[in-house]
Amino acid sequence: MKTILFSENDDEILLDMVEDKNRSSHIYDEKEAEKIFERISKVYAPVIEKAIKKLEELE
Repeated sequence: MKTILFSENDDEILLDMVEDKNRSSHIYDEKEAEKIFERISKVYAPVIEKAIKKLEELE
């Protein structure tokens, strides 16, 4: 049985998340860091939480 954790709509969000992760290791601008933090809490976290719920359902 194949389980899909992320929808096709999540693909771009996941790529943005990786880009922000890479960018954040070299950020010294507080405003840009705040923008990334906001995206983590409002955009990325819900996608990850959805995948965690799907994994928990498999147990």
